[in-house]
Amino acid sequence: MNSSAIRPAKKPISALVALMLISSCTNKDEREYFEGNYYPTRAKAASKDNRLSFAVTVKGAGAGPEGALMAGMHAGRLYCISNFGTSGIEWMPVEKDEEGIPVLDGEILVVGGECKLW
Repeated sequence: MNSSAIRPAKKPISALVALMLISSCTNKDEREYFEGNYYPTRAKAASKDNRLSFAVTVKGAGAGPEGALMAGMHAGRLYCISNFGTSGIEWMPVEKDEEGIPVLDGEILVVGGECKLW
């Protein structure tokens, strides 16, 4: 085979992956703060079969569990709006301690719910 034969380009794929990673980062100027803290969130469907039900993972919740809960609920509303055009949600109960503060799993808080259609 000739050394000048056409080979698949590997660099465009690497560049695409790098671009996707960079674009997924939140610009500090666009971050939303709750109770004075920024909490990275990730909302995703509970299963492929039922996208109405979702779970939100909130990192850094140890900085303020109440703020983390607000951030998680905000991310849940954004999930329902972007997927179904509604902000109506039936929230799953969040476990709280005797003082009413959300219970964390280390530095992570997980909140879940189901988007309610009209």
